Amino acid sequence: MEAGEKNHGLVHAGLKALASLRLEKGYRDYGHDMDDTDELVSTGLAFTCDFEKEGGFVGKGAVRRHKAAAKIPSKRMVQVLIDDAEPMLFHSEVLQRNDKVVGDIQTGSFGHTLGASVDLALWNRWTVPPSH
Repeated sequence: MEAGEKNHGLVHAGLKALASLRLEKGYRDYGHDMDDTDELVSTGLAFTCDFEKEGGFVGKGAVRRHKAAAKIPSKRMVQVLIDDAEPMLFHSEVLQRNDKVVGDIQTGSFGHTLGASVDLALWNRWTVPPSH
């Protein structure tokens, strides 16, 4: 660190802080939290589609079908905050609620402004409904 700062003017960029803060806001990261195998409706991003766009867009028919198939998708990306500040969830952990598997963690980090692990998970809607 000292050599980089002294010789090249390098400084910390805060990338871990940015990752933590995006999770606190529920912002998705394509390629990390979701990929081309996830339905846009399930990830909560169907609102980003412009169905009136001239010429349409790749996947427009599939998004319309997914939206029409069910008002509630079979899976939904949700934000999870751990009540206890000690345990950390990072990636690919099984998510349980009331001793029942309800989904899996896509990504997680310590939420410094929240004081605990904050995570994005794919929640299986046909298990236990999330509390509000």
